[in-house]
Amino acid sequence: MKQPVRERIVDAADRIIRERGFGAATTKEIAREACCSEGSIYVYFEDKIALFTAALLERNEELADLLRLPERAGERSVQANLEEQAIGLIHLLSLKLPYLLSVLGNPGVLERYADRLREQRSGPFAMADSVERYLKLEQKLGRIGPGVDIAAAASLLIGACRDHVIAGRILGGTPQEPPVYARAMVRTLMKGLAPRESARTAH
Repeated sequence: MKQPVRERIVDAADRIIRERGFGAATTKEIAREACCSEGSIYVYFEDKIALFTAALLERNEELADLLRLPERAGERSVQANLEEQAIGLIHLLSLKLPYLLSVLGNPGVLERYADRLREQRSGPFAMADSVERYLKLEQKLGRIGPGVDIAAAASLLIGACRDHVIAGRILGGTPQEPPVYARAMVRTLMKGLAPRESARTAH
Protein backbone atom coordinates (compact mmCIF):
# COMPACT_ATOMS: atom_id res chain seq x y z
CA MET A 1 0.00 0.00 0.00
CA LYS A 2 1.40 3.37 -1.03
CA GLN A 3 2.29 5.72 1.83
CA PRO A 4 -0.05 8.77 2.12
CA VAL A 5 1.34 12.00 0.67
CA ARG A 6 1.47 13.80 4.03
CA GLU A 7 3.48 10.96 5.56
CA ARG A 8 5.91 10.98 2.65
CA ILE A 9 6.41 14.73 3.03
CA VAL A 10 7.10 14.51 6.77
CA ASP A 11 9.47 11.56 6.25
CA ALA A 12 11.32 13.43 3.52
CA ALA A 13 11.72 16.59 5.62
CA ASP A 14 12.92 14.59 8.61
CA ARG A 15 15.42 12.63 6.54
CA ILE A 16 16.85 15.68 4.77
CA ILE A 17 17.25 17.72 7.98
CA ARG A 18 18.94 14.84 9.82
CA GLU A 19 21.26 13.94 6.97
CA ARG A 20 21.98 17.29 5.32
CA GLY A 21 20.78 20.02 7.65
CA PHE A 22 18.07 22.67 7.70
CA GLY A 23 19.53 24.64 4.78
CA ALA A 24 19.12 21.69 2.41
CA ALA A 25 15.47 21.20 3.37
CA THR A 26 13.97 23.44 0.69
CA THR A 27 10.39 22.78 -0.38
CA LYS A 28 11.72 21.81 -3.82
CA GLU A 29 14.08 19.22 -2.35
CA ILE A 30 11.46 17.90 0.08
CA ALA A 31 8.96 17.52 -2.75
CA ARG A 32 11.52 15.71 -4.89
CA GLU A 33 12.37 13.34 -2.04
CA ALA A 34 8.68 12.76 -1.28
CA CYS A 35 7.79 12.22 -4.96
CA CYS A 36 5.08 14.87 -4.94
CA SER A 37 4.56 18.37 -6.27
CA GLU A 38 5.96 21.32 -4.35
CA GLY A 39 2.44 22.72 -4.01
CA SER A 40 1.33 19.54 -2.22
CA ILE A 41 3.38 20.56 0.80
CA TYR A 42 1.13 23.57 1.38
CA VAL A 43 -2.00 21.46 1.13
CA TYR A 44 -0.98 19.82 4.42
CA PHE A 45 1.19 22.48 6.07
CA GLU A 46 0.61 26.21 6.33
CA ASP A 47 4.35 26.94 6.14
CA LYS A 48 7.76 25.30 6.44
CA ILE A 49 7.83 25.83 10.21
CA ALA A 50 4.66 23.75 10.56
CA LEU A 51 6.29 21.03 8.46
CA PHE A 52 9.53 21.09 10.45
CA THR A 53 7.59 20.97 13.71
CA ALA A 54 5.72 17.91 12.43
CA ALA A 55 8.98 16.27 11.36
CA LEU A 56 10.51 16.90 14.78
CA LEU A 57 7.54 15.68 16.81
CA GLU A 58 5.83 13.03 14.72
CA ARG A 59 9.01 11.11 13.95
CA ASN A 60 9.85 10.97 17.61
CA GLU A 61 8.83 7.75 19.35
CA GLU A 62 11.64 8.30 21.83
CA LEU A 63 10.04 11.56 22.99
CA ALA A 64 6.64 9.91 23.45
CA ASP A 65 8.24 7.31 25.73
CA LEU A 66 10.12 9.92 27.76
CA LEU A 67 6.93 11.93 28.26
CA ARG A 68 5.46 8.96 30.14
CA LEU A 69 7.83 9.58 33.05
CA PRO A 70 5.04 10.81 35.41
CA GLU A 71 3.39 7.39 35.10
CA ARG A 72 6.42 5.89 36.85
CA ALA A 73 6.06 7.97 40.02
CA GLY A 74 6.25 5.73 43.07
CA GLU A 75 7.82 2.87 41.12
CA ARG A 76 11.40 1.65 41.67
CA SER A 77 13.53 4.49 43.05
CA VAL A 78 13.60 8.14 42.04
CA GLN A 79 17.26 7.74 41.18
CA ALA A 80 16.63 4.75 38.89
CA ASN A 81 13.79 6.57 37.11
CA LEU A 82 15.83 9.72 36.57
CA GLU A 83 18.87 7.78 35.37
CA GLU A 84 16.74 6.02 32.76
CA GLN A 85 15.21 9.34 31.77
CA ALA A 86 18.61 10.99 31.42
CA ILE A 87 20.00 8.17 29.28
CA GLY A 88 16.93 8.31 27.03
CA LEU A 89 17.07 12.10 26.79
CA ILE A 90 20.74 12.07 25.81
CA HIS A 91 19.94 9.54 23.08
CA LEU A 92 16.98 11.62 21.85
CA LEU A 93 18.97 14.86 21.81
CA SER A 94 21.76 13.15 19.89
CA LEU A 95 19.25 12.08 17.23
CA LYS A 96 17.68 15.54 17.03
CA LEU A 97 20.88 17.59 17.24
CA PRO A 98 20.79 18.39 13.49
CA TYR A 99 17.47 20.17 14.06
CA LEU A 100 18.88 22.16 16.97
CA LEU A 101 22.07 23.19 15.19
CA SER A 102 20.28 24.10 11.98
CA VAL A 103 17.62 26.19 13.69
CA LEU A 104 20.09 27.94 16.00
CA GLY A 105 21.92 29.17 12.93
CA ASN A 106 18.81 30.94 11.65
CA PRO A 107 17.47 33.43 14.25
CA GLY A 108 14.31 34.25 12.31
CA VAL A 109 13.37 30.61 11.95
CA LEU A 110 14.38 29.89 15.56
CA GLU A 111 11.96 32.48 16.93
CA ARG A 112 8.99 31.18 14.93
CA TYR A 113 9.92 27.56 15.60
CA ALA A 114 10.18 28.18 19.35
CA ASP A 115 6.85 30.04 19.35
CA ARG A 116 5.16 27.10 17.61
CA LEU A 117 6.56 24.59 20.08
CA ARG A 118 5.67 26.84 23.02
CA GLU A 119 2.08 27.24 21.81
CA GLN A 120 1.70 23.48 21.50
CA ARG A 121 3.69 22.76 24.68
CA SER A 122 5.64 20.25 22.64
CA GLY A 123 9.26 19.27 22.15
CA PRO A 124 11.50 20.71 24.88
CA PHE A 125 8.52 22.38 26.59
CA ALA A 126 6.68 19.06 26.86
CA MET A 127 9.83 17.42 28.20
CA ALA A 128 10.24 20.07 30.91
CA ASP A 129 6.55 19.77 31.83
CA SER A 130 6.86 15.98 32.06
CA VAL A 131 9.92 16.02 34.33
CA GLU A 132 8.36 18.67 36.56
CA ARG A 133 5.11 16.69 36.88
CA TYR A 134 7.07 13.58 37.79
CA LEU A 135 9.13 15.35 40.44
CA LYS A 136 6.03 16.97 41.95
CA LEU A 137 4.34 13.56 42.21
CA GLU A 138 7.41 12.08 43.90
CA GLN A 139 7.52 15.08 46.22
CA LYS A 140 3.91 14.42 47.25
CA LEU A 141 4.86 10.81 47.93
CA GLY A 142 7.64 12.00 50.22
CA ARG A 143 10.43 10.61 48.05
CA ILE A 144 11.74 14.11 47.25
CA GLY A 145 12.38 16.76 49.88
CA PRO A 146 9.56 19.28 50.49
CA GLY A 147 11.83 22.28 50.02
CA VAL A 148 13.16 21.26 46.60
CA ASP A 149 12.64 23.78 43.77
CA ILE A 150 11.03 21.42 41.25
CA ALA A 151 11.39 23.70 38.22
CA ALA A 152 15.08 24.23 38.96
CA ALA A 153 15.67 20.50 39.43
CA ALA A 154 14.00 19.69 36.11
CA SER A 155 16.05 22.38 34.39
CA LEU A 156 19.28 21.00 35.87
CA LEU A 157 18.52 17.48 34.66
CA ILE A 158 17.53 18.48 31.14
CA GLY A 159 20.28 21.10 30.83
CA ALA A 160 22.97 18.65 31.90
CA CYS A 161 21.84 16.16 29.25
CA ARG A 162 21.71 18.84 26.57
CA ASP A 163 25.17 20.15 27.47
CA HIS A 164 26.61 16.62 27.36
CA VAL A 165 25.31 16.13 23.81
CA ILE A 166 26.42 19.54 22.53
CA ALA A 167 29.86 19.23 24.16
CA GLY A 168 30.26 15.82 22.55
CA ARG A 169 29.51 17.30 19.14
CA ILE A 170 31.90 20.22 19.61
CA LEU A 171 34.72 18.14 21.10
CA GLY A 172 34.22 15.10 18.90
CA GLY A 173 33.30 12.95 21.88
CA THR A 174 33.05 13.14 25.66
CA PRO A 175 35.14 11.48 28.41
CA GLN A 176 32.14 9.47 29.64
CA GLU A 177 29.64 7.31 27.79
CA PRO A 178 25.98 8.43 28.22
CA PRO A 179 25.02 5.75 30.78
CA VAL A 180 28.08 6.49 32.93
CA TYR A 181 27.54 10.23 32.70
CA ALA A 182 23.80 9.92 33.41
CA ARG A 183 24.35 7.83 36.53
CA ALA A 184 27.01 10.19 37.92
CA MET A 185 24.94 13.29 37.14
CA VAL A 186 21.74 11.89 38.68
CA ARG A 187 23.56 10.65 41.79
CA THR A 188 24.83 14.18 42.29
CA LEU A 189 21.38 15.66 41.67
CA MET A 190 19.83 13.24 44.17
CA LYS A 191 21.88 14.75 46.98
CA GLY A 192 19.74 17.87 46.62
CA LEU A 193 16.47 16.08 45.84
CA ALA A 194 16.40 13.46 48.57
CA PRO A 195 14.48 14.08 51.81
CA ARG A 196 16.79 15.55 54.43
CA GLU A 197 17.17 12.40 56.52
CA SER A 198 18.25 10.34 53.50
CA ALA A 199 20.36 13.00 51.78
CA ARG A 200 23.31 12.12 54.03
CA THR A 201 23.30 8.54 52.79
CA ALA A 202 22.59 9.16 49.09
CA HIS A 203 25.14 7.47 46.91
